[in-house]
Amino acid sequence: LASTDRLRARARVRSLRRTLRAAARSALRDGPAVSVRVAEVAVRAAPLAVLVPLAAAERALIGGGVGGAVERACWRYALYSIGALGPAFVKLAQWASTRRDLFSSYLCGRLAPLHSSAARHSDACSRRTLVAAFGPARASRLVLHEVLGSGAVAQVHRATLDGET
Repeated sequence: LASTDRLRARARVRSLRRTLRAAARSALRDGPAVSVRVAEVAVRAAPLAVLVPLAAAERALIGGGVGGAVERACWRYALYSIGALGPAFVKLAQWASTRRDLFSSYLCGRLAPLHSSAARHSDACSRRTLVAAFGPARASRLVLHEVLGSGAVAQVHRATLDGET
């Protein structure tokens, strides 16, 4: 019985060592990319560390719960930064804007433009995506027309196939 317990304990230790080695390899492989992304988020958020207190001070000085130019600039920059950080941040902010049970109506209202005013990408970007997805032969058969809508993750075009609707 004692030898069976020792064998199980050794097996658990070996398994733990394998797991730790795999985690270390993953950290070495992914660490630099994660570090760059964390730095990008920090750089984009840094101006808000100055703008938010200024906006709060401006609001207190103006009174009546009305924000001024600094607050508007702060929100414009926050929305720009969220969009620039990518679809995951946009989706998170879109989700937050719908949760009036968790966040203030003011915050939800300020984040609401992210639902309808997503930046549109260029026709060249759409064409590259089509070529990557379908190959050059099939992609060349698609004729893109106007953009019908653009969101955090996708953009919808009116298009025709070989000139047919």
